[in-house]
Amino acid sequence: MAKNTYGNGSIYYSEPKGKWVGQIKVGIKADGKINRRTVYGRTKKEVKEKIKRIQAEVITGVYKQPSELTIPDLENSINDNKKALNQISDTAYLRNKYTIKIIQADSIAMIPIQKITETALNIFFSKQTHYSNSVIKKIYAMCNRTLKKAIKLNIINKNPLEEIQMPKSIKSTRKIKALTIEEQKEFIKAINEDNKEPYRTMLLLELFTGMRMGEICALSPHCIYYSHSMIEITKTMTKDSNDRTIINDKTKTYAGLRRIKVDKSVMTLLKSYIDNFFVKNEYDLLFIKNEKLISTNQVNAYYKRLIERYNISDTKGCNQHQLRHTYATRSIESGMPAKVLQYRLGHADISVTLNTYCDVFNEFEDTYIDKTQDYLSSQGIAI
Repeated sequence: MAKNTYGNGSIYYSEPKGKWVGQIKVGIKADGKINRRTVYGRTKKEVKEKIKRIQAEVITGVYKQPSELTIPDLENSINDNKKALNQISDTAYLRNKYTIKIIQADSIAMIPIQKITETALNIFFSKQTHYSNSVIKKIYAMCNRTLKKAIKLNIINKNPLEEIQMPKSIKSTRKIKALTIEEQKEFIKAINEDNKEPYRTMLLLELFTGMRMGEICALSPHCIYYSHSMIEITKTMTKDSNDRTIINDKTKTYAGLRRIKVDKSVMTLLKSYIDNFFVKNEYDLLFIKNEKLISTNQVNAYYKRLIERYNISDTKGCNQHQLRHTYATRSIESGMPAKVLQYRLGHADISVTLNTYCDVFNEFEDTYIDKTQDYLSSQGIAI
């Protein structure tokens, strides 16, 4: 089997493994023998990239022997590799970095993986219960993934997390509440009275279409089809790997890529904004401020100030996302089928729609049953 020399390493294709294999010298063992690191990949290019990174670590003195690797060390390597190979989005990369920082803040980050025990992990997770259940789930999943990877790398033989159950948060879960009908009326009155563009149009658009604010921030004038009363959603606002606000050419999920029908009042709202406030810009966006992108955080800050100033609803945990929730709630109240709502909201799975709004669906169960029975009776269908 021929080997191709690549710097201090070699790369070859292994027929038995069905993978490309790379080996690189990373030092000398205590017994004087050469210490080599082996990496694998689906392509020769992937292996070359891995070897390059290890070479850089060896040269700069930051390379660690597998026996010295900690959970953050290995997870950073996994995360960076996936980013370099374009296997994860910028958003997912940043989320992982945030989770790694949580682990790094604890003393467990100083313990080499080979020396981590169930006791150490139990103590670590007992100190994470002040986070929400979703954050705890991310921390647990990351540790589990990293330790499984350590087994594959022959760093450990058994995953010490296997026998440990994920803890539950002591933080009270606060659901985003939809505005009541009266609060919704008050909000519309208040935002029209305050009349601050482009926030007014952006928030009313969320309230009457259920679009995500990130999608609204990324809207282009070309995405509005007046003759069909339709909005095309193809992009979203997100952050890149350097935590900078950018427009992503992809929506949050594949289901986020959609065209939604809207009523005439929404088209009138958009046309009025374009006629009176729209300014052509280098980003080709519908909504900008001072020639800069408008972030979801900016919109949210304005929303909170408005709610507080006009005393519309409970300001604790107040978030503009409740306008999307309000749209979904009014849609269910009016009898919109869950499958139609799923499409309009851009949910990838119907279970997301049903689970998120199960309380609202359950509240109207009797109404739907009565409507069904009335329909059957009108058709002369009975037991």
